[in-house]
Amino acid sequence: MELNLTHRLTVSRKDHKSFPWNHLAVAFERLLLFLSFANRSRISAPVVYGRRGGEIQYFRFETPRRSVPTNRRSWATGVSQSDIGIALTRFLTTVDNEFWGNILRRAIEWQILAEASLEDSAEQALFTVQMLLELLSFVLLVEDAMILGEDGYSKLPASDRISLLCSRSNQEVLVPYVHRKELEAFCHANSISNVGELITALRNKLIHPTKKNREYLDQVPNSVRHAAVHLGLQAASLTMLKVIEYRGMYYDVIGGDTKVVPWVQ
Repeated sequence: MELNLTHRLTVSRKDHKSFPWNHLAVAFERLLLFLSFANRSRISAPVVYGRRGGEIQYFRFETPRRSVPTNRRSWATGVSQSDIGIALTRFLTTVDNEFWGNILRRAIEWQILAEASLEDSAEQALFTVQMLLELLSFVLLVEDAMILGEDGYSKLPASDRISLLCSRSNQEVLVPYVHRKELEAFCHANSISNVGELITALRNKLIHPTKKNREYLDQVPNSVRHAAVHLGLQAASLTMLKVIEYRGMYYDVIGGDTKVVPWVQ
C-alpha cells in the first residue's frame, strides 16, 4: 500500500499541559468531516501521535479507506481562507445538532461515494447522486419545512422533488448549456429542460434495463452522464451550505467561476 501524507496538524493547549486523545477525538472527527465535504473526497488522518517531554506517548495508525486522487473541483475551490473559516464555524455549529449532524454525515458520505464512483462508473454515480438528492429533498421538504406531507411527497415525480429542493436555496433548475454542445443536443432531443429531469431520465433507464432502454443508454454520450452527476453533486453541496446558513462565496463547478451563494443574491 502506498500512503501519501500531505499535511500535518499540530494541536496543543495554551497552558502547554498534556491531554488525552479522547478529549480531542470528537472535534477532530468533525473537522475531517468538514474537510471531506469541502474537498468532495474522504479526508482522513491515518497517523495520529502525541508527545510529552519530547517523547511519543501515544501512536495510532489506521489504514485509510479508498480515496481516488483527482484534480476535482468543489464548492470550496478558490474560496478565500476567511470564507472557509466561516463555513467551518457554521458547519461545526450545525453538526452539534443531533438531527442535522446525522443528516449531514450521511449526505457527505454519499457525496464522497458518488464522486469516487465516477472514476469507475458514471451509472453507479448517478444512482448515488439521486439517492443523495432524495435524502435531502425529503428531509428539507417534509421533515424540516413541512411543505409537503409524506403522502404528497410520494406522489411527486422524482424530477419535481429535485426541482423543489433546488428552489429552496434559489438554485438554477434549468440545465446549463454553455460550452456543452453534446448536453444541449441531448436535452433538446429528449425534451429535457431541468436538472431533475436529466438525472431521473438517465437513472430510470438504468433501473429498468429493457432492450429499448439499453439501446437508449448506448446513445447517451459520456459527457452527458458526467454532466448529470456533477449537476447533482453541486445541487447537493449548495443545499448543505444553505442548511448550515453559510452566506459567503462558492466555486461554481459547472460555470467555472466563484460567486456568492444564490440565496444571498
